[in-house]
Amino acid sequence: MRSLILSRTAHTRVGLEFRTDGLAIALTRSARYPSLKLMESYWLPSAPNKRLQNLRNFVREQGLKGVSCDIVLPRNDYQRIELDAPNVPETELESAVHWAVQALMDDAAMDAQVEYFDYPKEALRNRPPRLHARVARQALIDTLTQSAIAVGLKPKRITVSDLALKNLSETIEPSNELQLTLKCENDFGLITIHKSSQLYFSRDFAISRRATLSADEEMAQVAIEVQRSIDFFEGQTGLALPRQIRLLSSFSESDRVALEMLLGSAVIRLPLQSKLKAVDAYTDTSGDALLKTQNAVAVLCASNSEANA
Repeated sequence: MRSLILSRTAHTRVGLEFRTDGLAIALTRSARYPSLKLMESYWLPSAPNKRLQNLRNFVREQGLKGVSCDIVLPRNDYQRIELDAPNVPETELESAVHWAVQALMDDAAMDAQVEYFDYPKEALRNRPPRLHARVARQALIDTLTQSAIAVGLKPKRITVSDLALKNLSETIEPSNELQLTLKCENDFGLITIHKSSQLYFSRDFAISRRATLSADEEMAQVAIEVQRSIDFFEGQTGLALPRQIRLLSSFSESDRVALEMLLGSAVIRLPLQSKLKAVDAYTDTSGDALLKTQNAVAVLCASNSEANA
């Protein structure tokens, strides 16, 4: 998969996500990239009008001027599309994919960047070749890269949150089998299914946070969404998922057990915090700093040789 911005180094590097409630930052200062045990994670709560100044202060305090920066787009800042692969020569594929995506969207696609990568052959189930596509507005990409440049960073690569989650899951627990990873944060969930470095499926869903909703009811709605995703994936591809789910969430242990019982599958927490060198050098009153910085950590987990990142 082509990155939106193509350039990499293997030394000191910053992972960055501009969120509505703050800045998620990951940092590695070692050439042994992308080892998790050498990464630091930071959460900087920031109002939108304070983010740039807070980031500038962070870069100055940490001595990061001129350091390469990888940026993650949050889930609401891009679109996921699956489409038939255009039957054109390789030299014409990029243009053909752009026009095919434009036909599936509104006029905003005229000012968009499109990433694409192959749909796994074993999941086609006798269907013609297909592609996964990720689409983001060029204006947004320009704004984020210019913000990074303005504080002294050098933006080299942009990726998206579902690919970042896949990268993180595979880095923490490598596997040659299909794996379902579930991330739940505040009012949304994100599911990815991957094998090794290849993404097969991703989907996000809303989580109701009504005050009248009990913990059991909340876990029930999460379980329903996960089961819907499993049923759809297995029905479309003819592939069977293992009865194990990787979980990245601040759910309590009783919530994790409840989810496990509802799904009839093992729900295993991804041990992210224990893998990092340091977590959250700044104050986070919500207690969810590690979860909020997951995308920033994950963007640094994409190896230089990975095909679809």
